[in-house]
Amino acid sequence: GGWWAGSRRELLGACITNEHHLPLQVGETVHILQASEGWYRGYSLRNRAARGIFPASLIHLKGAVVERRGAEECVVPAEMPMVQEITTTLREWATIWKQLYVTERYRQVKQMMYELMERRSQLLSGTLPKDELLQLKKEVTSKIDYGNKILALDLVVRDEDENILDPDRTSVISLFQAHKKAAQTITQRIQEETCPQQSELGCSARLAASPSHNLYLCVRNFVCNIGEEAQLFMALYDPGEHENYVIRWASTGVPQDIELLNNLKAIFTDLGSKDLKRERLFLVCQIIRVGRMDLRETLSRKLSTGLRRPFGISVMDITDISKGKCESDEDKQHFIPVAAAPAGATCGGRLCPAWHGSVRARLAVGLMPLASSLAGFWVSLKMLWGDLSQVRKDHPHLVDRSTVVARKLGYPEVIMPGDVRNDIYLTLVQGEFDKGNKKTQKNVEVTVCVCDESGNVVQNVIYHGAGDKPASEYRSVVYYQQRHQRWMETVKVCSEGSPGCPHAAFTSPVLLSLPAKDKSEKIFSMAFVKLMRPDGTTLRDGEHDLLLYKGDSRRLEDAGSYLALPSTRNLPEPKLLLGSSFRVGGGASGLTVSARDSFQISTLVCSTKLTQNVNLLGLLKWRSKPSLLAENLQKLMNVDGGEVIKFLQDTLDALFSIMMENADTDVYDTLVFDALVFIVGLVADRKFHHFNAVLEAYIRQHFSATLAYKKLISVLTQYMEQASRGEPCEPLMRTFKALEYIFKFIVRSRHLFAQSMSGLTGPPRLWPQQCLTQLLPPQSHYVACMAAILSQMDKDHYSSYIQAFPSRAELMDFLMETFILFKDLIGKTVYPSDWMVMNMVQNREFLRAINQFATTLTEMFLSSSSFELQLWNNYFHLAVAFLTQDSLQLENFSQAKRTSILAKYGDMRAKIGAAIRDMWYNLGHRKIEFIPGMVGPILEMTLVPELELRKSTIPIFFDMMLCEYQLTASFSRFEDEILRKLDSEVEGGRGDEQYKQLFESILLSCCRGHPELAKPGENFVALVTGLLERLLDYRAVMNDENKTYSMSCTVNLLNFYKEIDRQAMYIRYLYKLKDLHISYENYTEGAYTLLLHARLLKWSDEANTAPMQGLHSPSLHTQRQLKEALYNQIINYFDQGKMWEEAIHICKELAEQYESEIFDYEMLSEILVSREAKFYEKILKVLRPSPDYFAVGYYGQGFPTFLRVSLLAAALSLGCSAATYCALPTASSAQQLWPFQGIVPASRAPELSLLLTRMAATNWSLWPGPGGEIRLPRDVVESPSLEKFKAHLDAYLGNLL
Repeated sequence: GGWWAGSRRELLGACITNEHHLPLQVGETVHILQASEGWYRGYSLRNRAARGIFPASLIHLKGAVVERRGAEECVVPAEMPMVQEITTTLREWATIWKQLYVTERYRQVKQMMYELMERRSQLLSGTLPKDELLQLKKEVTSKIDYGNKILALDLVVRDEDENILDPDRTSVISLFQAHKKAAQTITQRIQEETCPQQSELGCSARLAASPSHNLYLCVRNFVCNIGEEAQLFMALYDPGEHENYVIRWASTGVPQDIELLNNLKAIFTDLGSKDLKRERLFLVCQIIRVGRMDLRETLSRKLSTGLRRPFGISVMDITDISKGKCESDEDKQHFIPVAAAPAGATCGGRLCPAWHGSVRARLAVGLMPLASSLAGFWVSLKMLWGDLSQVRKDHPHLVDRSTVVARKLGYPEVIMPGDVRNDIYLTLVQGEFDKGNKKTQKNVEVTVCVCDESGNVVQNVIYHGAGDKPASEYRSVVYYQQRHQRWMETVKVCSEGSPGCPHAAFTSPVLLSLPAKDKSEKIFSMAFVKLMRPDGTTLRDGEHDLLLYKGDSRRLEDAGSYLALPSTRNLPEPKLLLGSSFRVGGGASGLTVSARDSFQISTLVCSTKLTQNVNLLGLLKWRSKPSLLAENLQKLMNVDGGEVIKFLQDTLDALFSIMMENADTDVYDTLVFDALVFIVGLVADRKFHHFNAVLEAYIRQHFSATLAYKKLISVLTQYMEQASRGEPCEPLMRTFKALEYIFKFIVRSRHLFAQSMSGLTGPPRLWPQQCLTQLLPPQSHYVACMAAILSQMDKDHYSSYIQAFPSRAELMDFLMETFILFKDLIGKTVYPSDWMVMNMVQNREFLRAINQFATTLTEMFLSSSSFELQLWNNYFHLAVAFLTQDSLQLENFSQAKRTSILAKYGDMRAKIGAAIRDMWYNLGHRKIEFIPGMVGPILEMTLVPELELRKSTIPIFFDMMLCEYQLTASFSRFEDEILRKLDSEVEGGRGDEQYKQLFESILLSCCRGHPELAKPGENFVALVTGLLERLLDYRAVMNDENKTYSMSCTVNLLNFYKEIDRQAMYIRYLYKLKDLHISYENYTEGAYTLLLHARLLKWSDEANTAPMQGLHSPSLHTQRQLKEALYNQIINYFDQGKMWEEAIHICKELAEQYESEIFDYEMLSEILVSREAKFYEKILKVLRPSPDYFAVGYYGQGFPTFLRVSLLAAALSLGCSAATYCALPTASSAQQLWPFQGIVPASRAPELSLLLTRMAATNWSLWPGPGGEIRLPRDVVESPSLEKFKAHLDAYLGNLL
């Protein structure tokens, strides 16, 4: 039956065996077009031109989608993208893998390919849950990217879901950042693979790559018999910069909040890279019991209860976990034993030193465990990286809403927008209290509360630690009878809004020093500190030595009695009186300052709303004092960078608010612009480089100044114009360092404006004319920004931009500099070669821009009055440089890469080639001005191995010939230039047999259409094709490992240049031939070669006209000097080759010159005595073997022309002293010498001559034997005479024919 068309559902098949008809290989993909009774008809994707039939039983069917039907038809399998990528990758790797068989990479690539096959099967199974599927995709892409790197394939860029980024749907900047990130990740992995030490620290390196690290803690259980309620304070030690995680434990052995049972989870956030670099890191848990002073006391109503007393401590070294030396696992449990509290913490002995001091000492010597070895904590730990939102996204099963967050005491390395904090951390440091008239020291408890201006206690603003409810007061740990007490207890004072509390008041109740038998407690002293300064800033960070006031307890609790008094000892007034105490006057009568008692605290403000810097505060609150705005903007430059970074979002909001609220004036524009550059410069500083993400997030999420782009462009243009006038402009250099983010602000602002004005689409003219030309240093991120701008522009934008130039001269300067810039960027390859997508996107945008500017060139700079030769010249050189760049030479790429580029971007060479051709023909009578200057670039373009490009551009050569011929009746300048350029281009690797044939056929066809050019044109084409043939032979021979024919080829080429009278090229190849001889130690032949050059020179003082050759040439200006130097070199070579007779002839010619022409008798003496006389002596005394020479002839059309013998007489050198050989071309190797079956001695030369004559008259293909040798019957070879040889040979030929 006949074939019938397939259904609409396209099918893609994979061959599982191979049979007849359409030849297929196992694993090959075919596109099925028709089906009928167990047979398919279609084609292989490897060769779309060959169509045929094949059995359906050999094909496994897969669904597919056909895109762009017709010549550019593309078949896409209907599989998930990751499976398609694995398939494509495996095919590409397989081709390279076979070539790695003898290398170390073979087994590694093989293993990776097997792993990818296994992962592909898992993906196709469709049974993986979402989280495992994402993890598998990450693993697969990591292997693919790593394999591509080690196999020198292109870098693949992906999004967060591991899908390949589509450059048409991704901004250029995002594409650039993705390339940069991917390259860093792969480089880091390769370093880990190659360096064992780094491999061990692989996890550590991954952690270090993140600006923020976190420690996840899960308390599985706490076992300890305390007998009272307890508070567990868990913290990281040594950083000491995190909040405590607080767990309140009931006396029954479970958490007080029963809902927290089996859910005691916390995460210590904002661990910076500095924290991880510490030598050791510990998890420390302090156990505070809440109850009686001494556990041995019996319960009684009169006893003081609710006292916070030290009980025990637990310590675990977590350095290896934090640094990634060992993998952390949330399921692995660690046991941390509880050690006894420091000695003397109970009533039985002397009081211990402070907890803080004891921890460090006990870490060094080991802790004393409790009597029960079972007392301790069971915990699980895991390091997580990223900010808190990222951690919650990546690990929702660990960090949820119930997980307690222990923040850093202070600012993290990166403060993200939206991370609003308004905390003051207050630490009770130490105190020293005089016992007075008592025999024993006091038991002191410090109570902390926050009061407003009226003295009212602010409720619920004090936090004991993370995970605890807010309280109105905090009560310190009580140590037993100690004069000097050191607490180091930290609490957080937190207000949801800006605190209205101006000060914190500290009251110190006195506890009886005798064993507590009743509850009589009283306040014996009070201290306070104001949290806000009069200038609006907060209390400075650091320690504060507070004054302790004594007096009536009611007065101590009355804020009005002490607010006007000094709070710290470092204040100069009022002066403290000597003695134990003194009374302060005024409204505070009744309060005295105790000079014998001391009390120190420390504070740390962690607020994104309140600053401790007056200059920054002035800017943030600029509306309150607008008259000082200019001064505050200038003072911002003097603010410490760290302080500005803390308030980055608020500072940027203030700057853009100033700009927008002063839209009608430009008074503040420059100051705001400079301030913005200053802030961006801070982010660029290595110290704050992690804040790049913060600035990006601000621009993307919080920036809202819709009209800021106008003012930013205005100031940027002002700086550009100032620099272009040659005026000093110091801010310009700082601006260029911040240019990336300045443009991001401009683009974002313009985008927001376009959104607000729904009728307006597209960006405006985004850069001043100097902006592109100032970017000459090829820094990749600048170029990416420029490409991003170009990608946003359409024809209307280009047209508007061109029309905006006030004068034609300025437009010409812009185009001139832009062409130079583009050519410079193309030539310097801004991005690595494996950034294929980035390179192609940049090329696409450059091509659009070049074509737009070419239109401007034709419209405005072509007429007789406006023609600009140099501008057009720059355009042609740029276009040719674009066309010939390495990243567009598709024939050098693999089939997969070539197909991918053609499908996505097309062949840009054809587009720019057509544009060059059209621009050339547009020149009209101006073409002659570009001859011979443009011959070289056009030749370089036509040599690109793309058939259609060659066909469309080679005719330009005829147009050049015609232009010059019509003006001068010859085209000698064109001919000289193309011969000169052709030599260097072909030697550089360009040109092939196809080009020679196309050049010959196209130009001959063109010339024959013009009678006046027919004959000279044919001669020119014959000359060029003859040169091309010799140059291609020379290149092939010189690139071949076998250098057998290199000398013959070089001689053939230099003789050609001699015949066409191109002396410079002739001399060039003379020296190449000389170098070849010397490399084989053929010194005599090298001397004869140099002699050919020397014979061209005269013994005169005329200047050298030919290009200099050799190391000695720069100092030799006359022909006499050069000839003398050559003769001396020739003499040395003859001496090394033991051809002293020839050396003597040269010495005599030199002696004649020294004696009769230049009268240099000193040199005459040297040549006669030192050289010529010694040569005579060597002739007499040195034994030299008599050399034998052999004549070798090459007969047959299969040999290259430089080897082929054209005259039969030249084939033989009669009277040879050894066997003579004849060589014939064979099918397998056209350049190998094959002997006769029987060796023909020199005495049989007449017979050999006759044989060659007969061979030349018959079909050459009859002669070679199976191995390429000439086979003759024995009776022919062994004929006793010439007559018999002739008779036997003719008989053999008769039978053969």
